[in-house]
Amino acid sequence: MIRDYISHELQSASQQIKDLSQHEGDIQKARNRQERNAAEGKARIAREDLLMALSPATTYEYLDVTHTANATEFRSAWQKKNLLVEDCFQELDKRWKGGRRYYNDLFASPKIDLAVLPPYSLFIQFTFTLSQPYISHDEQDFYIIDNPVRKDKIFGLPYIASTSWKGSLRAALWQLKYKEKDPSIRRLFGNDKDAIKEFQAGRLYFYPTFFTSKSLEIINRQDRKLRSGKDPIPFESVPAGTNGVFTLLSIPFDIVSQDTQETRTQIGIDLEIVAKGLQAMFRTHGFGAKTNSGFGLARESLQNVRLEIRASEMPKPAEPLNSFDKLLTFATELKRTLAGAPKEGRHEQ
Repeated sequence: MIRDYISHELQSASQQIKDLSQHEGDIQKARNRQERNAAEGKARIAREDLLMALSPATTYEYLDVTHTANATEFRSAWQKKNLLVEDCFQELDKRWKGGRRYYNDLFASPKIDLAVLPPYSLFIQFTFTLSQPYISHDEQDFYIIDNPVRKDKIFGLPYIASTSWKGSLRAALWQLKYKEKDPSIRRLFGNDKDAIKEFQAGRLYFYPTFFTSKSLEIINRQDRKLRSGKDPIPFESVPAGTNGVFTLLSIPFDIVSQDTQETRTQIGIDLEIVAKGLQAMFRTHGFGAKTNSGFGLARESLQNVRLEIRASEMPKPAEPLNSFDKLLTFATELKRTLAGAPKEGRHEQ
């Protein structure tokens, strides 16, 4: 089925491929600079038309196998185009007219109703802005370069999977000296499924984050002796300045039948740990690939911050939670409030 689809796509662009081959042949046959420049201009336009008409990976693989035209030049044209910030919705609109509306309605910013969840369920959501590009690696092998950013199968948008968020937050907390056997870490993340006798599922539920822009980073490894690079490697990326929505839900399912001071104290401790971890992950240690090289970091400023707990003693912040510092400060205040709250009857569902 895939082979038939690719064959159909290539057939629809066969004339454009022939035109590109002819223009590249004219470049070789040019007798003077004027003829060469004219042929190169036509070849450049033909490559741009092919980039719009077909999947770049399909075209590149076909040119590479058949030698109908210069595959390397085509890939270079794709890289040059993708060094600029590209709106991913353009590709989505070509494939699916209603995709943009469907994405905006259901996936762009997850909506959580705490009223249907157990008491002391916690919801954190905010819009962050990348201060450094985000790099990851997609599972698909069929692509025009070796390092595509991970994309959602339905929308084709770059995204951070919920499992990636969970791993990055846990790694950031380990950097803050929170170990796997700590009671709070076990409550939040659970433990190894091999620990049958003491198996515990985690309270945290992460949601994927989608991005609507992509670009290209060129990483050139430096020779220590020569202090220069000679093998630039292209990585598809989400560029700095792009916004994303982070959403985290914590459900204390393991104590749903309890309503004690110990329960409130636990929730307060967990909230402060999560806030510390988020600040470390977004601002210091990063998320995604190549974090040791400074990729995958966010700006300090936040937008549209929601921090809610299903509890009667939930206070309102004194000022807008528009930074990771203020988010952590408010989490610490909530911890004190919950720890000092008087015991009450069980919350009504």
